[in-house]
Amino acid sequence: MGVRGLARSAIVSAAAIVLASSPARAQLVTFSTSGSFGGGSCAASFCSFGGFVLEWSGVNAAAWLPPADVTLGDFKLTCYLGPCDGSSINGASNFVLTISQNGPTSGSGSISGALGWNGGSGTLSWTPNQSGVTIGGTTYSLTETGTGCAVVNTECINIGLPNGINTPAFTDVKDDVTTTPEPAAVALMATGIVGLIPIARRRRNA
Repeated sequence: MGVRGLARSAIVSAAAIVLASSPARAQLVTFSTSGSFGGGSCAASFCSFGGFVLEWSGVNAAAWLPPADVTLGDFKLTCYLGPCDGSSINGASNFVLTISQNGPTSGSGSISGALGWNGGSGTLSWTPNQSGVTIGGTTYSLTETGTGCAVVNTECINIGLPNGINTPAFTDVKDDVTTTPEPAAVALMATGIVGLIPIARRRRNA
């Protein structure tokens, strides 16, 4: 087989690989999220401290085509009894974000971290103990991190403070959703590469 024939075979194999991996990339990722507070100044569904009430609102049956920048939910912080002072939040307060995935595979994962107040910057923050979570072949990577964290030398998600009494502030928690190719696509790639070996041998011996 000549150079043209070898090139043609390589193109065919590459096309087969692309076609096989396309369904993996095209599959919708469907999930929902929930949140749970605990410890210190928090009950299961909210935190109450210094006139503030902190709550979480998740998403239900979200569907995205990866790769995508998605919202996992938001923190709602309300000042009910002014003047509000976040420094009274207990240092043991924490929040756990749970992601329940329905497709393309079923499973769940969680990201937990401490809630705290940075007196120097006057900022309430959530400091996750990991940057994301992987469920099946889908990875959820947190994207909104910043400075002014209650825990020094870490990255956190700063929770916006309300401008007035009974006017809540909402802070979205966002992440990048990506998927890895299905095993079938990887297997086909290997098959295509192996299939080129005898062609190359025949060309060398010709």
